[in-house]
Amino acid sequence: MEIRFYKLQVCGIDWLLLDRMSSGPGPVPDFRALARSLCRRRRGAGGMGIVALSRPETDIWAESFDAAGNGILLPPCAALCAARYLFDSGRGGRDSLDLRTRDGTVRVDIIDSTRFALNLGPALSPAGIPLREGEADRAAAELDVAGKALSILPVRLAGQSFAVVLSEGSLRDALSPFGRGESPVPSVDSRSQRFTPLAVRIDSRTSLAAAGRAFDACAAAGAALAAAGAYGLADREAAVRLGGDAVFVNGDADDGLYAAAKPTYIFSGEYWMEDPVDCDP
Repeated sequence: MEIRFYKLQVCGIDWLLLDRMSSGPGPVPDFRALARSLCRRRRGAGGMGIVALSRPETDIWAESFDAAGNGILLPPCAALCAARYLFDSGRGGRDSLDLRTRDGTVRVDIIDSTRFALNLGPALSPAGIPLREGEADRAAAELDVAGKALSILPVRLAGQSFAVVLSEGSLRDALSPFGRGESPVPSVDSRSQRFTPLAVRIDSRTSLAAAGRAFDACAAAGAALAAAGAYGLADREAAVRLGGDAVFVNGDADDGLYAAAKPTYIFSGEYWMEDPVDCDP
């Protein structure tokens, strides 16, 4: 079967969207196998994962799989990319749209034709306690990483876990104790307690810079602001730069952090995949 896909990104975090909303009866792709093949950086289209959009009845459903083919919670960046595509194709609401997933409904707010936003939930400590302003002294851990003493603030947000290091200079230097090699795709299961290193530089109380091998730019930006706030170094609303773009994060929401970004298109294409074999007699 021929599968058409759209590649979008937020701050360099790229996702492949499959539009199956108008698909009639016929073979359904093996999404796990498709993700493993299509997301390869060298021999595929490259991506953090795939999002399959469908509309079996009135609701829009979004199934997400990482590049290893694992079914995962819909990451914030993937939700924003899906919202941008649906809005552009005339299938989004005027002010917001809802994406149904196996784990509940994700609401994305439409700010304008290019900017979209969603709630990330509260930033938590590894013990599940909300991380509040000025709590870094209690929550930070002093660790030895590659022979270098570091103050690391663990932050859990949007199903992901970060080890945040504040930097006064180069973000690359701040990350160097964690190694320069490529890491595997981080687990999005917070119970695994796998922490992704994230370096944060405070340029001003409303402007931060962050870098790391994050699985999701919105979650990383939210963790950066939560950590800076825990140290008392940032306001509750700031722009967090990741690479050449930024995520705007607001910490005033009653039910957690609120992130806004501009999903952008990279390219679209078609991919050939063998039809699944029907083993029924």
